[in-house]
Amino acid sequence: ITDESSYISSIGKKAAAEAINMAKVDVAEQEKQGAVGESNANRERFIRVAENTAAADKGQKKAESDRRAAQGWSRPQTAPAKPQEPTASSAARPAPAAGNAPDSGSGTGGGNVAMSLLGY
Repeated sequence: ITDESSYISSIGKKAAAEAINMAKVDVAEQEKQGAVGESNANRERFIRVAENTAAADKGQKKAESDRRAAQGWSRPQTAPAKPQEPTASSAARPAPAAGNAPDSGSGTGGGNVAMSLLGY
């Protein structure tokens, strides 16, 4: 069917253009959903891999700790503190008075151990 003003043909072209535009929108929407889905899947994969790696590391450390404990190993202890040697200032101190000197014959025996360590 045709008419002299091509009205019928214009209506068909308009409908065809609307259908093409709607199809373009639908395609873009589907591509967007696909990209978002792919991104979510990659994110989920990254998180799960990181969680599994952390759990594996934790398990290895626990196994090593258990093995050391079974073998009787423990963490190294810090060395005991060394007795301090007299410093220049302590060596320059005057000797105590005769009645206060260690082994001064007071009858108590050995005197003050700390004083004897300091050289008094």
